Amino acid sequence: MAGEILRCASCGLGFTTHRPSEAELSSLYQDMSVDVYQSERRAREATARRHLRVLNRFRSRGELLDVGCASGLFIATAKSEGWGVLGIEPNAQLATEARQRIGDPLSVLQTTVEACEPNHGFDAITLWDVLEHVRDPVTVLSRCAKWLRTTGVIIANVPDLQSIQSRLLGQRWPLLLPEHLNYFTKRALEVCGAKAGLSVAAFGRRPVTFGLQYVTRRLRDHQVWGADCAHRMVSALRLGNTLVSLPLGELYAVWNPINKQQNDY
Repeated sequence: MAGEILRCASCGLGFTTHRPSEAELSSLYQDMSVDVYQSERRAREATARRHLRVLNRFRSRGELLDVGCASGLFIATAKSEGWGVLGIEPNAQLATEARQRIGDPLSVLQTTVEACEPNHGFDAITLWDVLEHVRDPVTVLSRCAKWLRTTGVIIANVPDLQSIQSRLLGQRWPLLLPEHLNYFTKRALEVCGAKAGLSVAAFGRRPVTFGLQYVTRRLRDHQVWGADCAHRMVSALRLGNTLVSLPLGELYAVWNPINKQQNDY
């Protein structure tokens, strides 16, 4: 973890004292290695299917924008079930892979939310594990709210400082990462949404799927008791590719636009 985490006394929003500039963030995500991400493809496919089930509970079919779409697994899954899809991804390698997966060169824009200017509105906008990485979550949500249609929804998944996992593991919580600039609570998500012209319609939690090798390595890196032994055992028994779904202490919020007339995009 880079920098101390400070918390808002009113809403509980957590934010790190180390705040890279927009240019530094842009460079980081454009140039980052994607080897670890790609090594977990089977697990991420399972998580993508779970994300689609979450989305379909609140809005079925229409035009979908996925912010931070990575290699396009989620939007490919959504497209296969009838959604019109567009992805935003700053990393060149992942954006190229996503376009190839979707089979449409216009389906993924290599850009950021701040620089994006879509030419139509959306029935759903998803930000899976995005808001913790940005300098200003309210600005990102405000941009997304501008593109949302009257009956649309925005869904964002974030690390939850009030989760059981966070409170039990403390400094060993696996979601305490150098690239995470922000940490949330339900109240913080309500406040961020309200400032962006959005009203929370629902909260929920979902597990995330990983290979056992990845899980034990991450726990070992965070010095969780017994993780080193578990990591060696998983390697010895060749169980590294076995998929497991775990609750990491994340929370998702579903927002609707407050002023619907301003969102007839």
